[in-house]
Amino acid sequence: MKIKFFQLEIGRRFEFRGDTMRKVSPLIAEFESDSRQKIVPRAAMVEPLDGEISEVVNEESASLSAEVVREAFDRFYEECMGTVNGLADIAGGEAGAAAAVELERAKQRFNKALAVWIKPC
Repeated sequence: MKIKFFQLEIGRRFEFRGDTMRKVSPLIAEFESDSRQKIVPRAAMVEPLDGEISEVVNEESASLSAEVVREAFDRFYEECMGTVNGLADIAGGEAGAAAAVELERAKQRFNKALAVWIKPC
């Protein structure tokens, strides 16, 4: 039974255009023969291997809690801020401070947009 690539669980083996591959991320698969990686379109039809599909992901019903999204974004933000601070040390204080302010503003816009899309339970 063929399914769309996005419906396949990460780690699962599948066949795509005659090659046996393993899904390693939401958009990347690895060739089993030589470990090369390839971007696979989300809508690409693939043939799962390794037996039955335990659960097919329904894109319309898939959801994340606000807490999970915020935690992921906070980790992303901290990494970005670390990069900004590192560049500030190289470029000078004013440029780094301005970049940090812009990053903080972007974080506030993200949180505001998130509040609109994720309703409390």
